[in-house]
Amino acid sequence: MRKTLRSLLGVALALSLTSGAAFSASAADDAGERTVARPQRVKIVAMDYHYMGVKESYKPKRTIFSFTNEGEQDHMAVVIKMLHGKTLQQLLDMPEKKSEKHIKFIGDLFAKAGKSSKQVIDTKLKTGRYAMLCFAQDSDQAPPHFTQGMIHKFKVRN
Repeated sequence: MRKTLRSLLGVALALSLTSGAAFSASAADDAGERTVARPQRVKIVAMDYHYMGVKESYKPKRTIFSFTNEGEQDHMAVVIKMLHGKTLQQLLDMPEKKSEKHIKFIGDLFAKAGKSSKQVIDTKLKTGRYAMLCFAQDSDQAPPHFTQGMIHKFKVRN
């Protein structure tokens, strides 16, 4: 399990360095004007070992995640989409290489204790099952915060 956790974090961090935010405009009227649909906003609030402000379900559309840490520890939110019907526990129990084939990295946000992230995740959520996990550790020897319950699962559906 430890290798898988490191793998997920490594994949998350590597992808966060290469991912970009994008959105598309749609034609609004016959005059050819373009407008951008209003995105849904998710304001994630981290407390020590749980998240607040995240619902159980969202619509498939452009979504902007912001992150505030009201805890006394540093926290992060790594957002993934779970693929191929796998549960989060199954993913965490899989060997490193296998688990990578069953997730799609959406983004990650980090904030020190009492601070807010200057970054956002700007993405188009698609129908499916998602999870948010905190991979931060209180020390090099401590387990990641998600092992202490800092996990939130949500669905995207019409």
